[in-house]
Amino acid sequence: MKRLLPLLFVFILFSVAIVLAQEECPELVQTALESAEVQCADAGRNQICYGHTELSFEAQPDASNLTFENIGDIVDVASIQSLQLAGLDIDNGVWGVVLMRLQANIPNTLPGQNVIVMLFGNSEIRNAASSIAQQVPPEQEQTIAARQGVNVRELPTTGARILGSVVSGTVITMTGRTEDSNWVRVRFGERTGWIFAPLLAETDMETLIAVEPAAPQFGPMQAFYFSSGIGQTSCSEVPGDGMLIQTPTGVGSIDLTINEVQINMGSTVYFTTTEDHELAVYSLEGGARVISGGMTRTSVQGTRVRIPLNEGNIADGEPFEIESYDDDSVEFLPINVLEREIEIETPLDDEALERYLEYNEVFNNIDIEDVDETFDYIDEHWDDEDFDIVNYLIEELDYTDFNDDLKSYFEDELGYDFEGDSHDHGGDAINDNDNVSDDASNDSDNVNDNVSDDASNDNSNDNDNDDDSGRGGGSGMGGGG
Repeated sequence: MKRLLPLLFVFILFSVAIVLAQEECPELVQTALESAEVQCADAGRNQICYGHTELSFEAQPDASNLTFENIGDIVDVASIQSLQLAGLDIDNGVWGVVLMRLQANIPNTLPGQNVIVMLFGNSEIRNAASSIAQQVPPEQEQTIAARQGVNVRELPTTGARILGSVVSGTVITMTGRTEDSNWVRVRFGERTGWIFAPLLAETDMETLIAVEPAAPQFGPMQAFYFSSGIGQTSCSEVPGDGMLIQTPTGVGSIDLTINEVQINMGSTVYFTTTEDHELAVYSLEGGARVISGGMTRTSVQGTRVRIPLNEGNIADGEPFEIESYDDDSVEFLPINVLEREIEIETPLDDEALERYLEYNEVFNNIDIEDVDETFDYIDEHWDDEDFDIVNYLIEELDYTDFNDDLKSYFEDELGYDFEGDSHDHGGDAINDNDNVSDDASNDSDNVNDNVSDDASNDNSNDNDNDDDSGRGGGSGMGGGG
C-alpha cells in the first residue's frame, strides 16, 4: 500500500495538470485572437500583419530592410517568401497567428474590399513567386486600346508563338513591360501574352513594372504553398492548425492557387493538411471549387473536398469525391476574428449529400456564388411534381446560356430537349450564344498575319466583317485572368 501512495500522488498531480491545461488552452487562444484583431486593424490591401507570437519568416531576395519580428508589425505581403507559425505552447504563451488582406483578382473599383486570410497554429505558407517583381498588384496595371489589329505572342519576340489576336479598339490590360519598353505583357483570357508596344495607343510605359519575360505572373500572395501541423493538440476547445479564407460581400468570387490546386470561392473556407498528405478544403459557408489533375470538384457549405499531395505538398492527382465534414473538425475555428460574420454550416446528412452528388455536374458548371442557392432549391423541391432545375436556373438565377458540358448533361442525363417546345421559355435565350465560342476559336485562323522580321510589322489584318470574329480575343483581353 505504501508503494501505491507515491504513484497515486503522481497520478493526481498529472490529472490536475491536465485540468489546468484544459482551462488555460482556450484562454491563450482567445488572447492570441484578440491580439491579432487589435494589432492588425490597420493592415491594408496586400499587407500581412504579425498577430501573435511566434513565427519565423524569410524575405524575398529583392525586399530591402524588411522588419517582421514583433506583434503588430505590418509589411507588404509580396515581400514575404515564407512564414512558419508556432503551434500551441501553453508554458511559453505561444500560438502563432498572422492575418493577410489580399486583393487577389478583386477589381480596383472595389478598393475597400479584400480577401481575409488568417493562419493559426502550426502552419506554414510559402509564396509561389520567388521575387517581389513577379507579383504585380492590380493597381500597377494599366488598360490601353489597340490602335490596329495586333498579335498576342507567347514571348516578346516576333519569332514567338502567336497565342491569338485582337481587333482594333480592343481594351487591353497591361501587367508589365520589357526593360527597354518595346514590348508589354498583357492579360489574354486565362493566359499571359506579349504585344509590340508601338502598335498600342500612346501611354507612359515607364509606369509599368519591368519584368523578366519568362517569369510567371502572380498577384501578391495569390499563389502559394500551404501546410499545417498533423493531428490535434492535447487541449480541447482549440482549433486545429490551419488557415481560414473569407471573401468580402459583393465581389462574386475570387481565384487563388494553393499547392498548385486552382481554387475558386465566394465564401468562407477552412484549409488544413492531413497525415495522409492531403489538402482538405472545408466549405463553412458558401461554395468552393477546386481543380486538380484535370478534374473539377465543387463543394457546398457543410461539405469538404480532399486533394492528394506529394511529399513536397504539391497537388498529386484528382480531388476525391465531395463528402460531409464532421462537427468536431470545425467546432472551434476562430471565425469571430473574420470581418464578415457567419455561422458555420452543419454537415450535410447522408440523404442531402446523396442529392448533392447526383447533381454535381450542375454545381461544377454554374457560378460558384449560385451553388448554395441552387442546392437549397434541389434539396427542398427535388420530389415536387413540378421540379425543374433548368427552369430554376433560367427564371430564378437569370442564366441565359449554358456551356457545352452542362447542356449535354441536361440533354443526356436528364432528358431535356432545348430545341423542343417543352422549354420554349428559355430555349431561345440559351441558344442565342451557341456559336460565339465557335467563332472565337476560329478568330486567329481568319487573320492574315503579315509578320516580318521587323517587329514594327507585327500586326494582323482582320478580314472578318462581323462582330463575332472579334468577340473571342477582345472579351478575354479586357476581363483580366
